[in-house]
Amino acid sequence: MIKIIILVCSIISILFALMLSSWIQKKSTNDNKAIKTFYNQMQERSAQFIKAEYIALSVGSIPVLILLTFYSGWVGSLPFAIAIALSFPVIMLGVSVSNKASFKAFLKLSEGDFPGLLRTSFRAGTVVGFCVSGCGLIPISAMFLFLKYDFINRYILTFASGAVFVSLFIAVSGKTYSKAFNLLSADKMYDHTGSIAGAGADYYAAFVCSLVSAISLSDVAVNTGGVTSTFTARAASIFPVAVAATGIIASLIGSLFYRGRNKKNNARDISLVNIVSGIFTVAGALYLSDNLMQSYRYAFAVSSGIIAGILSGIITEQFAYDNNKFKKTYSQLKESKENVGLIRGLILGGYSTIIMTIVVCTALVIAYNYANIYGIALAAVGFLSISGTVCSSEIYSGIISNVSMILNPFENEDNEQSVGIVLKQAESKLSAVSRGYSQLAMTLTGISMFFLFIFITDKLTIDFVSQIVMVGIFAGSILTFFYNSILANSVLRIANYDISKSDNEDYYDRITVSIRGMIIIMLFSTILPIVIGILINIKFLIGSLFGMLLTGFLLNIFLGNSGINFKYVSGISLNTIINAILIVALTFSSFLISFNGYFLR
Repeated sequence: MIKIIILVCSIISILFALMLSSWIQKKSTNDNKAIKTFYNQMQERSAQFIKAEYIALSVGSIPVLILLTFYSGWVGSLPFAIAIALSFPVIMLGVSVSNKASFKAFLKLSEGDFPGLLRTSFRAGTVVGFCVSGCGLIPISAMFLFLKYDFINRYILTFASGAVFVSLFIAVSGKTYSKAFNLLSADKMYDHTGSIAGAGADYYAAFVCSLVSAISLSDVAVNTGGVTSTFTARAASIFPVAVAATGIIASLIGSLFYRGRNKKNNARDISLVNIVSGIFTVAGALYLSDNLMQSYRYAFAVSSGIIAGILSGIITEQFAYDNNKFKKTYSQLKESKENVGLIRGLILGGYSTIIMTIVVCTALVIAYNYANIYGIALAAVGFLSISGTVCSSEIYSGIISNVSMILNPFENEDNEQSVGIVLKQAESKLSAVSRGYSQLAMTLTGISMFFLFIFITDKLTIDFVSQIVMVGIFAGSILTFFYNSILANSVLRIANYDISKSDNEDYYDRITVSIRGMIIIMLFSTILPIVIGILINIKFLIGSLFGMLLTGFLLNIFLGNSGINFKYVSGISLNTIINAILIVALTFSSFLISFNGYFLR
């Protein structure tokens, strides 16, 4: 019965997204030719972006599908293809609705209805969030309904691989392109298509991978010492899926609490929505934990992830570059010299890493204490189960920025109380909150996959003070900075390409430049873990993955909270790459075990 309920919840998620999309599409239009021109330009650019990305994705997926077919048969490659196919409605509907909502929100603004602008933007964001939840949960719930447990455990990793493959292509190249475009267009036309599509792809991958990690670690819940084994591994594998379904309903209820009345700080409204969603999810998790697992301890592990996620958004908002509290603290620095602002940003970025690390470590300790490494995966599932409202914040931020862009030619920004200034402040705070959510979601997902890899390859017996592991940790740390440098260089290359092009030249060519710039990253992410595992040693690979996870987490937070100058360097794309490396290592783990290093056995 519970399997049918889970499938119904996932379908409800899609239906709710379609209902919100229909509401946005049916809003009245404007006869202003300039506004219509803006809208047509955005729609055309979005269509070209999706076309270029999915052509590249289709071509790139062919060799991977062939490799998976040889490795695990056509049955093993089928979930990979399904994951890629299901990403299309997430990206397509999300981008289309976001464009439409940007102009509908502008109409609300022109009518003097600022709360209406905020509500329209938020609802467009929830379209993407509920698409992520629905498209990620439907195939997994269908697997549990129609397939045997052993079959699910054998092939579910390839489904996660497909989701991460989409994220690697669309999120990395899309966000890099948007950064390069916006870097050049300070006084022109922004383009958030890549960022919006990338947000959907990232959350889709994180949602799927967190569930897959928890399902695959269900044996640990039963067999690891210290965890009460009063249930079967099958019950332990269904529990996180049921929590995800509960999160969908909780997010739906939470979204109804958004009113958009807080003009000065709409980020607080987003936090309130996620708090409400989190409370309902925790309540559902307590019920499920008691009935499926005969203990409340697993619900506590779920709760740790939800609380950490909500806190991460609040913390990053406080460390936002334009936040009033920190303006007062560093006002003398800001007023002295322009270059000193860079130092101020680095100070804030450094402080933010300390607080965020404390939050993440606390969540990990609580989750591990209650349910071992299975609990860490549950913490990731807990936060990502409310993706319906969590994901909306990043889309919401992009839509507010689009409205500000449309308003720009008609607005006099000399007045500090102008609507344009208010919109930019709102976008800045929303961007900070969404950045915190993304960082936490990707980090928890990466950690859960890392522990799953250790469990599969080494049965948790790894010695982190051995020389081979220590060298691997240093190598992984170096690779993080290497990837970060490639991302930053790609932004500059695309920016230089745009400088040499006029505004009338083909937009499609600019997108393909972005995709070509990501080829080296995609190749390295796919080949690197396999090469390390075959030629060196699995223990060295484990150390490398640990080094990448640790330095990637800290570097991403540091750069993200160090001001506008550093946001163009890596962004959340760095964690996307690390998670891609992790899922490749997981997918081919049995192959790596059979070799276990050529030079260092």
